[in-house]
Amino acid sequence: MAAQTKDISLQEQMRRYTYILLAVLGTCTGGYFIMSSQAVFLGIMVGFVTGYLMLWTMYRHAQIIGGAHTHSTRFGMFMAGLGFVVRIMLAVFTVALSLKYPTQLDTLAVLIGLGLVYAMTMIEMMCKVLRRKG
Repeated sequence: MAAQTKDISLQEQMRRYTYILLAVLGTCTGGYFIMSSQAVFLGIMVGFVTGYLMLWTMYRHAQIIGGAHTHSTRFGMFMAGLGFVVRIMLAVFTVALSLKYPTQLDTLAVLIGLGLVYAMTMIEMMCKVLRRKG
């Protein structure tokens, strides 16, 4: 018999992502102070925090739409429907910030930081699937 794994809640998943965020921020902060390429580490940090904020808005909107939120109102449902627009605006704002201050924020590093959040979620999903099979 294969060992069955218990599905974790969405809240527990966000808690795990928060711990990963703190670990990445700690690593990038260390790199920022130790290495000479400070714009790269700062860009990764800003991109990763923005990506995490985008992930958190998806989590929050999933709570509202799923009815897990206690006071789901029409306004809350409307705002949840605008989640995609909010996430795109966050990404555009972050990239525009890196283009405005290219000496402090490396644009490619900001884009890598934004993508790290999605890579993190994909790796976590693959690990969950492999645990279920094994």
